[in-house]
Amino acid sequence: MSAISKWLRRLLLLVVIAVAASSVAFYLLYLRRTALPPAAPHAIVAPFIASLPGLSACWIETGKTFSNFSFGSTAGSILVRHPAGDLLIDTGNSSHFDDEIRGYPFGTWFKLRFLAGQLKPEVPLSELLHRVKEDPAKLRWVILSHAHLDHSGGLMDLPRVPVLLSQEELQFAVDPSVQAKGFVIATHVQKFPTPGSPTLRFDPQPYETFDESADLYKDGSVVVVPLRGHTPRQRGYLRESGSQPSSFLRGRRRR
Repeated sequence: MSAISKWLRRLLLLVVIAVAASSVAFYLLYLRRTALPPAAPHAIVAPFIASLPGLSACWIETGKTFSNFSFGSTAGSILVRHPAGDLLIDTGNSSHFDDEIRGYPFGTWFKLRFLAGQLKPEVPLSELLHRVKEDPAKLRWVILSHAHLDHSGGLMDLPRVPVLLSQEELQFAVDPSVQAKGFVIATHVQKFPTPGSPTLRFDPQPYETFDESADLYKDGSVVVVPLRGHTPRQRGYLRESGSQPSSFLRGRRRR
């Protein structure tokens, strides 16, 4: 009995060490962030537009984790239907995710496969769009909140569509060290605008509490604002309905 008890104690110790090491690694890789400087005080610039008939937005879920629990993550796109042409905000993961990460070193592959890989879509984004009666080939734009693989991967399942990205985000996406860590997949970048030719530029036009903004349709219906931090030029989107307050839209939601 003493030999068995000693063996069980050793096994328990190994389990505790493994859990502790995994927790520390998870913190260092994903939770630790350099603190941002305090934001300067801002005056609130209240937006106003008249009601625009035909404007709507819906969430298209491409992947989810922990679906049997009360917590978890979802990934996907926000489809904005606009009389001047429809917009897709973010695209979720690529349905070719497993093939795209196959060439990475084992440690990077393992991290990608069992984290971002949990959001791999079962149905390609193009098919999901057809299910809501949206022709992917007729999209006016795709705009990415940022260039990470689980937001840009769905571009691989779409026909060639104009993608809106700022110069800072393009520089981040083509950085070899960023691609080596698996934050951005090189094949996804082939769907991006050419570095040096950004398709999204911010104007020095305050919007709510933001110092700069980009009014995509020039009618106040979809306004892009910078949210630097997660990536150098992450963006947020505000959709105005006219009669309701601004709706803040992002590329990933947590339940």
